[in-house]
Amino acid sequence: MYIFNHIPKTGGASMYRLLGQLIGQERLSPHLKFNEEVRYEVSAADYEKYFVIYGHLGVIWNDIVGPGRRWMTILRDPVERVLSQYYYWRNMVPRSPHLPHVNGAQTLSLGEFVRSRDYMALQANENVQTWCLADDLRLPYRKLAPSDALGVAKQHLAERFAFIGIAEDYAGSVQRLCRLLEVPYPESIPMENRTLERKARHEIEPGVIAAIEELNTMDQALYEYGKGLADSALRR
Repeated sequence: MYIFNHIPKTGGASMYRLLGQLIGQERLSPHLKFNEEVRYEVSAADYEKYFVIYGHLGVIWNDIVGPGRRWMTILRDPVERVLSQYYYWRNMVPRSPHLPHVNGAQTLSLGEFVRSRDYMALQANENVQTWCLADDLRLPYRKLAPSDALGVAKQHLAERFAFIGIAEDYAGSVQRLCRLLEVPYPESIPMENRTLERKARHEIEPGVIAAIEELNTMDQALYEYGKGLADSALRR
C-alpha cells in the first residue's frame, strides 16, 4: 500500500486521475489537502481502506495518515514549477482577494511575486519540493532547520520512496509506475490542470529566472538527485 505526496504543480493532478484508472477509483483516497492554515486532526483508521492515499501533504504526515506504507511522488524542474504555479493562480483561478498568495499572483508581476517576502508567497516559491519531502509544505509548521532539509529529503527519496516520477519524462514515469503496480500501460495518459496562457522560460527576463533559481537551490539539487534515482529504477 502506498501514500502519494503530491507536490503542487508537478503533474500530480494528472497522476491522480491516472491512478484512479489503473487501480480503481474506489481504492484511491479523495485528494487530501494538508497545505492550508489548519491544525489538522486525522486518524489513520479513516484511510486504511485505500490502496493509495493521495494529496498535498508533506511527509511529516505520512506515518500519521498511512503508517507502514511505501511512498510516491513526482518531481519537476524547479523553475518550471514556480512558473506554472504563478500562471495557474494568475490565469486559471477566480479572483481571490481573500487569499494573499493567489491575490499576489493575480495582481503582481512575476518578478514582484517571486521577490515578495510574504510568507505565503515564499511558501509557494521557495524550495517547495524539498520541504514537502523533508517535513511540511506549510512554512509555519516546519520543524527541521533549513540546513538539514535537503539532506533529509534526499534520504527519504533514497530510502522511503518506491516511486519517483519526473514531470519532464512523464511517459517514462508512467511506464515505471505501471511496472511497480503490475498493471498494463494505459491506452491514453490524462493531462489535468494544465496551465494556460503562460510564458515559456525563454520569454522571461533573465533576472527573474535568476531570482527563482536563487530561491530554489535546494530544489534544484533534489531534482537532479531524484532524476538519478529514477533513471536507476528505469534501468533495473
